[in-house]
Amino acid sequence: MTPQELVVRMLPPFGGWLALAALALPGGSPVRGAAVAVFLTAGPGAALVGLCGPALRARPARDRSSGATPTSPAGPTCWNA
Repeated sequence: MTPQELVVRMLPPFGGWLALAALALPGGSPVRGAAVAVFLTAGPGAALVGLCGPALRARPARDRSSGATPTSPAGPTCWNA
């Protein structure tokens, strides 16, 4: 495992611990909000990007010379992959 892979794998647990530690801060604290944002990005956000990543990758442009409009997307989307 490379150091970069290790950092990516450890980001969700550390984000969770950071969010848990932020509970000790006052309710309206900007630091507490930032900790929650880091947790949401590292945990559920990373999982969503992992699931939808193939659908979000760039695809070659469609041939528009025929004038026909497609009725469905050119590839799998996040919801029907």
